[in-house]
Amino acid sequence: MIHLRHAIVSDARAIAIVHVSSWQAIYRGHIPDKVLDNLSIPDREKLWKTLLENKASVLVLEENNNLIGFISFCPSRDHDVNPVTVAEISAIYLNPESWRKGLGKLLCNTAIDELRKSGYTEVNLWVLDDNQQAKQFYEKMGFMKSSDIKIDKREGYILREIRYRKIF
Repeated sequence: MIHLRHAIVSDARAIAIVHVSSWQAIYRGHIPDKVLDNLSIPDREKLWKTLLENKASVLVLEENNNLIGFISFCPSRDHDVNPVTVAEISAIYLNPESWRKGLGKLLCNTAIDELRKSGYTEVNLWVLDDNQQAKQFYEKMGFMKSSDIKIDKREGYILREIRYRKIF
């Protein structure tokens, strides 16, 4: 049985587990193995606990009472758009064994419905330029690839991200 609900602070550990396992699967080959292999569930749990305590907008997806995915969204953090009308999907992750079952679409559509009801007219997100799986997913969801590029220099590697936009 699938259940979608708003996250609560006590979900932080389960969200962290999904976050780390998903990153290790989807970003393998895009981010150095050393970085992925050293991702810390306790560190991610602290991050999500803080975000949830500060009322971050996070929806979680449960299957048989086990948290299997989540989506986080907020007013856009980009400086070139109006955060009153433009929202951002800051994270969407599912356990790898839950991929390609329509669950990411369910999370995304539910978040977009909430954003639309809150008065937003557009939602943006950033995706790694060479992450073909994610790009195909967002394009099927009606997001349009923009020409906006963000370079994120990390210790020992660089991430090139492209902004995708969906206007309601």
